[in-house]
Amino acid sequence: MVSYKLKDQFKRLLLGSVLITACTNISAQNSDDPTPKIQHIAIKTNIVHDAAMIPNVGVELCFPQQWSLNASWNCAWWDNNSKHRYWRTFGGEIEARKWHGRLAREYPLRGHHTGLFMMAGMYDFEWGHAGYMNDLYYGIGVSYGYAVKLARNLTLDFGVGIGYLCGTYYKYRPQDNGYCVMSRRNLSYFGPIKAEVSLVWTLDDIFKCMKGDRR
Repeated sequence: MVSYKLKDQFKRLLLGSVLITACTNISAQNSDDPTPKIQHIAIKTNIVHDAAMIPNVGVELCFPQQWSLNASWNCAWWDNNSKHRYWRTFGGEIEARKWHGRLAREYPLRGHHTGLFMMAGMYDFEWGHAGYMNDLYYGIGVSYGYAVKLARNLTLDFGVGIGYLCGTYYKYRPQDNGYCVMSRRNLSYFGPIKAEVSLVWTLDDIFKCMKGDRR
């Protein structure tokens, strides 16, 4: 069960995500029109998570002045009760990005980018003997990445993130018909907490049709 302390921290994380969104929108308002307009929409998947059998999907919205807002979600729920094997995790991330350089000015979601991100999630991993699970982890950090073109509307985005990750986790083992908690520890870690190799599909043609622009 998620502790009340972690629930409070999760509420702060959600508030921080809202603030990131607001800051992104304010930064994009450098025009005569006071309303920041979405210029491009893309969907994406992180191949690193896919390779680890963790399905995931993300959406990135592009605003004026080379700003974008990225949100992603992952979920895996694999288990084999007879062999005590569990591979369960779910969580999400939100990130405000600033794109840099000539390439980013000419093409959406290409070139260098830096960002501020927040993440939260839960997991339960066991492989036959001892297992590890948590109430909730959450983190905040900064990121850097570079996106290269693969096709007209397809890019490959490489990125890393460094930041602070914390929460509470438990070590347990199977016993009789249940499980025995062996230890409970607090996680407080600073360092690399994010790796990304994402396949990104920019929905320009679909987005233009939605806006009524058929040029």
